[in-house]
Amino acid sequence: MNESSATLHCDIVAPSLGAARVLGKIARACAKDVGVKLQVHAEADLKSSAQKILTLEMSAEMAASQNPAWCLACRLACFCPDTRVSVLVRSEDSFSSTSTKVRRHSAA
Repeated sequence: MNESSATLHCDIVAPSLGAARVLGKIARACAKDVGVKLQVHAEADLKSSAQKILTLEMSAEMAASQNPAWCLACRLACFCPDTRVSVLVRSEDSFSSTSTKVRRHSAA
């Protein structure tokens, strides 16, 4: 995969659809500023009292090679101080098989 053209995924949960949409607009603007392609999924969680959550999801390869993705996370935390901003790095198959082999050897 060409990481420079990879898309970062952003999941937003807010107590109202209006708040989720505003966070989505902020996320898209910040992503454009740092040069990151962003796919946003925003939803309202009416059960949530007032917590707003923004999660950026990326591959391990992107996390290791894309400084702009980390800049985006920092920028979002600054522009959305009342929102929990987190980064989820997806496990890669190559890491999973290696860690499984290591565990088997260390247990023996």
